[in-house]
Amino acid sequence: MMMALAKERNSAPKDLGIDMLAAKEKRRRDFGKIPVSAVIAKAADSWHLDPAGCFRIEITQNEVRNGKMVAGKLMAQHKNGCITGTTAREVLDTIIGSGLVSRLDHAAYLGRELMKAELALKFNRSYSQDDEF
Repeated sequence: MMMALAKERNSAPKDLGIDMLAAKEKRRRDFGKIPVSAVIAKAADSWHLDPAGCFRIEITQNEVRNGKMVAGKLMAQHKNGCITGTTAREVLDTIIGSGLVSRLDHAAYLGRELMKAELALKFNRSYSQDDEF
């Protein structure tokens, strides 16, 4: 599809958007089956601030330092410091291990946002907290 559009435009395949991305897998795994007793999920109507404090999540870009390429990082800034890492898991594990989160809903939110930030780094995309990826 990408090559057909490039041929039609008579140009290189560029500016086609993220919709052209196809994630492939070698082996397709079986899908799960929903049990009859499953509870239908719904989002909460309200949220509460975590007494342990809030986080600002950002990513840094790749940069050259001392002639070497340094990969971008995830960054979670808290009133008590800043945690950086290369994966959502290691940043979230450090946050939880440091006692910087006290509510389960806040930990779940941080996990979602850190995963979006990790994907943005992986695909060299920009990231803004609370925006759709």
